Amino acid sequence: ILAHSPTLNRLEALILDSNHISDPGALDIANSKHLGNLVQLYMQDNKIGRAGETALRAMRSRILLDKKRKDNYLHLNEQRLDNKDIVSLAQYEKLDGIVSLSLRNNHFDYHGVQELAHSPYLKNLKSLNLMTNAVEDKGAVLLAESPNLSQLENLNLENTGITSLGLLALSQSPHISRLKELNLSNNNLGEKGFRILAESKNFKNLNKLRVSGVSFGDTEFQTLIQSDTLKQLEELEIMGNVISRKSLDSLLDSKLFSQLKKLDLRRNSLKDVDLIFLADSPKFQSLEALRF
Repeated sequence: ILAHSPTLNRLEALILDSNHISDPGALDIANSKHLGNLVQLYMQDNKIGRAGETALRAMRSRILLDKKRKDNYLHLNEQRLDNKDIVSLAQYEKLDGIVSLSLRNNHFDYHGVQELAHSPYLKNLKSLNLMTNAVEDKGAVLLAESPNLSQLENLNLENTGITSLGLLALSQSPHISRLKELNLSNNNLGEKGFRILAESKNFKNLNKLRVSGVSFGDTEFQTLIQSDTLKQLEELEIMGNVISRKSLDSLLDSKLFSQLKKLDLRRNSLKDVDLIFLADSPKFQSLEALRF
C-alpha cells in the first residue's frame, strides 16, 4: 500500500528500519512510481533477500542517475556507493552517452572498477574520476584492458592506492592512449613510476599532469623533466614533495620548461632564498601561473 501511494511523490527520505519487510515488499518499493525524488532509503534489520536487495540498489541507481545527470555529465561524488551499487549503475542503460563520470570519495574497490570497465554504456566516456576509492593496481589493470575506455582523455586516480605496477599497465594499454589529463597525486609511484611516466608513448598527449604528495625528490624530478615523450605537457602540479633548488635550476635548462604554462610548487623542500629566487626570476615569472 505504501509503495503505491501518490503522497510519496515529494518524499526525499524513507526510513523503514527494523520491520518485517521481505522481498515482495522490497520489490514493491523498488518498482514504485512515486519515489522519484527519494534521496535516502533506510531498510536495515529487515528480511530482505538477494532479489529484494538487487532491486532496491537498481532503484537507487536509477534515481541517482536521473537526478544527477546533467546533459552528458554525471557526478556521483560522496554517495557511499559500494561495489554492489556500481554493479547496478554500470548495468543501467541510461548511462549510455555519458562523457564525464565522477565517482570521487565512494566506497568501492577494484571489483567496482571491473563493472565500470565492462559496462557497454561507457564507450563515449572521456573523463573518469575515481579519486579516493580503493582502485589499487588490480583496478588500474582492469582499466587498461578495457576497450570500452578507448576515448578516455581525463583520468583522476588520486589517492587510489596504485603503484608503479598499475601505472605500468596503463602505460602499456592498447586502449588508453589518448590521455590529456592525468592525476596520480597521493599514490606511491616510486622512481620506477616516474620512469614509466617519462618514457611511455601512451602519455605523449598529456598536457596536464598532477603528481602531488607522492614523495618524489630531485632524482625523480630529473627523470620527468628530461622526458622526450612529454612534449605536449603545459601544466604541472607537484605540491607536497621534496624537490630542492637543484631541481629548479635543472627545470630552467630543460626543454620542458619552454612548454610549461602553469606550475605549482607549493609545500616542497624549498628554502626562503629559493622562494625569493622564484619571485625574482624573469623566466619563472613568464609563466601564466606560478604557485609556490
